[in-house]
Amino acid sequence: MDSSTRRASVNLDTGVALRLRDSAGKGVVVLGGKVWITQQGDPRDIVIEPNESFIFDRPGLALVQAIVRSTLLVFEAEPGARPRRPQDVTVRSGAA
Repeated sequence: MDSSTRRASVNLDTGVALRLRDSAGKGVVVLGGKVWITQQGDPRDIVIEPNESFIFDRPGLALVQAIVRSTLLVFEAEPGARPRRPQDVTVRSGAA
C-alpha cells in the first residue's frame, strides 16, 4: 500500500485471489468487475460489484477473489468508519 495515502489499486484476473493478513480495519472498493470475499472465522460469503465496498471486521486472513476480471481499491478505513461488531457490517451476500 502507498504509505502516504494508505491505499492501493489492484487488478485481479478471473479466479485470482488477493490475500490480506491482519485485515481488520482495511477495506476494499470494487471499481470494475465482481469479487467474492471471505474472512477467517466468518461463515458469510460476501459478493460485491462495482461501486460497492466492504470493510473487513475480523482479524486474521481475508481472501478477495475475482469472479470476473476486477479492479479494486484496497484502503485503510478511518477509525470512526471501522465496524465495532461483525453485525454492524452491511453487505450483499449471495452466490456467484
